[in-house]
Amino acid sequence: MQNLTTLLLKLPRNTEVTPEAAQTFLSALTQINSVSFFQRLTGTHPQALSLEIALINQQIRFQITCDTELVPFVSTQIQSNYPLVIIEKTTDSISGQNLSVVSLKLKQGSYYPVATYPAFTDIDPLASLLSVLSKSSPDQIALIQYALTSSGSGWQGAGASFAEKGKKNEDGSYSPRSDQTIIKEKISYPGFKVSVRVAANTKETLKELVSAFGVFTRADGNSFSTKKSFFGKKDGYKDLLERNFRPKNPFSERKTVTKTFWKGKFLAIRF
Repeated sequence: MQNLTTLLLKLPRNTEVTPEAAQTFLSALTQINSVSFFQRLTGTHPQALSLEIALINQQIRFQITCDTELVPFVSTQIQSNYPLVIIEKTTDSISGQNLSVVSLKLKQGSYYPVATYPAFTDIDPLASLLSVLSKSSPDQIALIQYALTSSGSGWQGAGASFAEKGKKNEDGSYSPRSDQTIIKEKISYPGFKVSVRVAANTKETLKELVSAFGVFTRADGNSFSTKKSFFGKKDGYKDLLERNFRPKNPFSERKTVTKTFWKGKFLAIRF
């Protein structure tokens, strides 16, 4: 297991922050834990990097858990984009807890986007998730986790090919897909691979958190659904605790996230 550090992020109330600041912050991290093909063959794993919303002692906490070696760079990037942020090293709130874990996947595959912050002009897209956490009792614990790892540009080329090769014509050529515009919208951004997990020590909270992710449904694009664990419940908790990126199964293409926007108490995701 890697040596991990959890950074608790605090912003003064009424601090104005923008999604663009988060975009700049995350753009600086896209290659921070990159592992080459040959490194993977020799058993090298990406260094952990996870964006999280945690519930502990009836307090909602925004935090980043990462490999300790990444802390100086991650902290510097946070501070440069959020000058008023207070960063505190803290203990891992989920260590030793009895939590049930659910992994989420994209229902329509990797190339279609979910709803992101431009679609939410009048509401905070996190309100649904935070409302679940805000009504907790003192003994409740929960975590929303986005475990990130670097992605090369190959997925963008594959997405472009998928958009261009829709219906096959009689002459052997292909007509572009009718929904190519939204596919090209997604692949225009640099990306991360991601494992999205929710965990809680009560079934009711877990069910409500999973349901709250419905706010990110995009009618002409994608939505979240749950996936069964190929590796079992124990491994699900192990991946949560170690902040592992886990492909949807050992033999399939990994999902790619193009942006995760962190805005103080605003988190929207761009897949």
